[in-house]
Amino acid sequence: TDVGMFVIAWCDASDNSARYQVWYTNGTAYNSTSNTFDAGAGASCRISVDALNATTFVIGYLDWSSTATQWNVLGRDIDNRVIFGPTTIDADMNANTDICVTAFNSSTYFTAVIDDFDDDATYAIYTLGTAGLGPTDVDLAVAPDVVDSELIDCAAMNSSQVFLAYYDDAPDNIVGMILDYQGNLRINGTVVNSATDAGVAVAG
Repeated sequence: TDVGMFVIAWCDASDNSARYQVWYTNGTAYNSTSNTFDAGAGASCRISVDALNATTFVIGYLDWSSTATQWNVLGRDIDNRVIFGPTTIDADMNANTDICVTAFNSSTYFTAVIDDFDDDATYAIYTLGTAGLGPTDVDLAVAPDVVDSELIDCAAMNSSQVFLAYYDDAPDNIVGMILDYQGNLRINGTVVNSATDAGVAVAG
């Protein structure tokens, strides 16, 4: 968000909710209380957040409350006004999942998941609540078998390219790649670390 402010989002296992709160960088809260955007996201929901501009942000989260985990995105501003969503990208993902989201600009963002239902790594590119590029697989055999782990992460490098890293549990590799805002591969999936144990955490 704005210089001097940031937003943090989390899943609260004490009441199964998904929440966010905006803070100043001096350690004081902009919002006096946290804002609940999903009261029943589940104890093992997964979540990621990134700023769209100085006052708005996008949250990607996996709603673990039903038997089929849902991949959702939504936009809010610092005063808890709805920008878009929640929008469901995939409604059937099972339990061993993780998510990332990163913004190219003030409206277009990249989100990716490890999908336990299909055993794949998948991304989508959206402009606010509308798909520019729907769910697209980059790996069809990641075979995730752990819950509550950091299995995938992404970071916009600039307004047109994004770096994606994920844990491929089938051969126990960390894989990285670069894509553009239209989904074109700029650098193909490259193993950056091999023979990684199942307790891995990925950040990019």
